[in-house]
Amino acid sequence: MKTLLVLLFVLCFQREALCDCQFPAELNGEWFSVENSIPLRLGISGNFWNEISGPKDSQASYMTCKDIFIHPPRPEQDGTQGNNMTVLMEYHNMKHMNEIDGTVNVCVDILWRSINVVQYRKEYIVTFEGQYVSMFNICPSVTNAYKGEFNLPTTLETTTMYRWMSFPMKCSEIFQPGVYQIDYEKHWMKEVCSNSPCLLTACPTRREDKLVLSYTASDDNTKVLTFDCLGSWNATVNGREYTYAALRSLDINGIEESYKCMMTNRNAKFPDGKERWVMSTDCNKLYNTVFASEKLTISKASPGMKCEK
Repeated sequence: MKTLLVLLFVLCFQREALCDCQFPAELNGEWFSVENSIPLRLGISGNFWNEISGPKDSQASYMTCKDIFIHPPRPEQDGTQGNNMTVLMEYHNMKHMNEIDGTVNVCVDILWRSINVVQYRKEYIVTFEGQYVSMFNICPSVTNAYKGEFNLPTTLETTTMYRWMSFPMKCSEIFQPGVYQIDYEKHWMKEVCSNSPCLLTACPTRREDKLVLSYTASDDNTKVLTFDCLGSWNATVNGREYTYAALRSLDINGIEESYKCMMTNRNAKFPDGKERWVMSTDCNKLYNTVFASEKLTISKASPGMKCEK
């Protein structure tokens, strides 16, 4: 009994409130994700997680927080600020509330990547009246928490969620300041950068720190795309360590296409000094740096092309 009381005290201390389930303030706001190939705009506030835009049926649904567990830090986080967490929520759908005999619980595992990027995995569990419900007996990631064992998802098992109105982040955390020559392939064809020069400029100023992609289009006009940096982090996929970065450009038509998750081998430049990155809207589409629908090869531009001081 004494051991149980100590465990409950620790859990209560870690979660701050057993009975008043509120999302951490850093998660509050509007987010964008592509879940099961469906673009969604989400809102998180207090103890609510609801879909602001998406399929008409989904807009009638929302989830409320019932319990939350903050996980111990993992080495894979490598210093990212924020906490991984498992949240037990109850699913509500105003259109179908009388069609389900029982309570639809949702276990949501959340991996913190930056103030602008998180990744989540949802699992739905239906329980019935009289059944004892606790996140520790229905949520797979914490059913063995009393043993100190946790089953958080890998990147490939999650959906990436981007903050709708992002906070400024330093692009210099992703690329060292400078001007880079790049080759870009989409669907195994050199599309954007088929004409030289194709340059990526990472030159922070006192006012802003962005990435600027400039290239010559097929109509011989110079095109410029400006990217905001949403954060970077490290993670392990299939036993290998990778560095990830998230970007968004308001110059690209289509919300889904405007968000980019990038991945490269961690601390591994090629003998020729080039870096290979792969890209997708969702990080779970990136398995390695060889097979991807979008590829980016980056090398230093000629010595005469530098950031202006």
